[in-house]
Amino acid sequence: MISSTDNTSVSLNESEQNNHKENNQKETVEIRRIEAYETLSLRSTVLRPGQPESECVFPGDDEPTTFHFGALLNNNVIGIVSIFSQEHEKISSTRCFRIRAMATDPEYRHLGLGRKLLQAAEHHARQFGAEYLWANARTVAQDFYKKCGYDLDNTIFNIEDIGPHIWINKTLS
Repeated sequence: MISSTDNTSVSLNESEQNNHKENNQKETVEIRRIEAYETLSLRSTVLRPGQPESECVFPGDDEPTTFHFGALLNNNVIGIVSIFSQEHEKISSTRCFRIRAMATDPEYRHLGLGRKLLQAAEHHARQFGAEYLWANARTVAQDFYKKCGYDLDNTIFNIEDIGPHIWINKTLS
């Protein structure tokens, strides 16, 4: 079921649960705003393996124009995305948000949680008057972003200690 508030619920069916529960009840994942500190575990394990959580804090994480969203299953964060109010030289508008730290626990990938997190972030950015979203996306995620309606700049660049990336953006309507 999906609500129109900042919180969204998504039910996982039996085949999607991948034996995460011993019984056959459906599990519900809640998509909602979370605090910056709640993103750190996934940032550390998925996006920056081997780095302590303290090294996964980004400048601007606690700014009032930064928003963090989580996919929660039984109150455990299994997916995250953050958006920061930040301009980009390739976009003429000053009403931009940057997507950072998009990650899903590997056990829960390919269930649509990333798409739901991105939709929540896009909805929130629109509410704050944003015209564009942009990100430096990992090349392994480019098909995901393309399916979500993002324009891709196919120029690959490397971010040290992280890997190859491309610039992506989306006009919000």
